[in-house]
Amino acid sequence: MLDYLLTEEQQMLKELAHKIAEEKIRPVAKEYDESGEFPWDIMKILAQSDLFGVYIDEKYGGFGGGVFELSLVAEELSRACGGIAVSYAASALGTYPIILFGNDEQKDKYLPDIASGKKIAAFAITEPNAGSDASAMESKAQKDGDSYILNGRKQWITNGGEAETYVVIAMTNKAKGARGATAFILEKGMEGFEFGKKDFKWLDKFIDNIKHSYSCDIFIMPNIVIECDGDYWHKYPKGLDIDKNRNKELQEKGYLILRYWEREIKGNVQGVVDEIENVLMMTNNKKVYEVI
Repeated sequence: MLDYLLTEEQQMLKELAHKIAEEKIRPVAKEYDESGEFPWDIMKILAQSDLFGVYIDEKYGGFGGGVFELSLVAEELSRACGGIAVSYAASALGTYPIILFGNDEQKDKYLPDIASGKKIAAFAITEPNAGSDASAMESKAQKDGDSYILNGRKQWITNGGEAETYVVIAMTNKAKGARGATAFILEKGMEGFEFGKKDFKWLDKFIDNIKHSYSCDIFIMPNIVIECDGDYWHKYPKGLDIDKNRNKELQEKGYLILRYWEREIKGNVQGVVDEIENVLMMTNNKKVYEVI
């Protein structure tokens, strides 16, 4: 990344994450990798440094940034240990559904503790017989009055068993396929919410990737259902475009942001240049652009 295109605050975040990675993570990365122990000591350091809230609104105790700031931190942590960085980023993956679709009550309840690092989150969609194919999901939630009864099993969930807050995807209308899914917020310790054995994964093998299941019926009160009209999976990809409004605002000010992976830049420099020129022509924008 071209550091001189970062704001002063972004540069400070990047430097802080780099310092933690080199001084706190790198010396113990091999130890965690070999032991399989969840890196709580590192998570506490990240929490004390306020890095868990970089993408969460200031209203809830966060930094007020977005995916870009989250990526800056994760990139620096990855230099020392990819697994720890994945665990850090996976908490955001479990948090963004609440940020994007949660109601005010849900945001007030869950976001402050996640922003402070007091609690971490996890996102649960993957299943033994479906992988991450939402249309083949077997977990289901049936309406029971104003509430739901949730039943199913999830597997290979990063931060599983360690996180306190889980966004779990289950079918509420199987006939609609992937568009019949709804998101539910589950909390560790809920009756019926159980965890299976640890399941190591290549690269992230030290992370507590728990096969966690809710094989017993769980009674879900309405206030922990993320309202998506039974169409959660159709709406969730908005999380990938979380900075879209910010990009639009920057473009209106005369800036153009283009993002590319480093390998794409190295492998196809001319392609990157051509794309930049094409977008500049389409937007009549000849100001500043950023290649990441």
